[in-house]
Amino acid sequence: MRQAILQIPESALEMMFVKQPENGEIHLGVEHTLPPDARMLRCEYDYTVRRFNLIYESEEFAEVPEGDVLPILPAVRFTRIDSLIPQYEP
Repeated sequence: MRQAILQIPESALEMMFVKQPENGEIHLGVEHTLPPDARMLRCEYDYTVRRFNLIYESEEFAEVPEGDVLPILPAVRFTRIDSLIPQYEP
């Protein structure tokens, strides 16, 4: 089994619902280290720490014996972008 956990804090979802810009659009920049072949298997919520655990599978992850604890991937970084840079039009 080649699986790992990507932890997403509850506050990341809150970023999408706080005060919205005038046009109603919200853009999030997301930085992560998931390999290109990563496939999400399931999502679990840990209410004790208010965090979502996304379980991913990838051939690039180390083999984890059945019953062992899955490794935790490096943290995801979310950036809220309220306005996009206008494109240059000649």
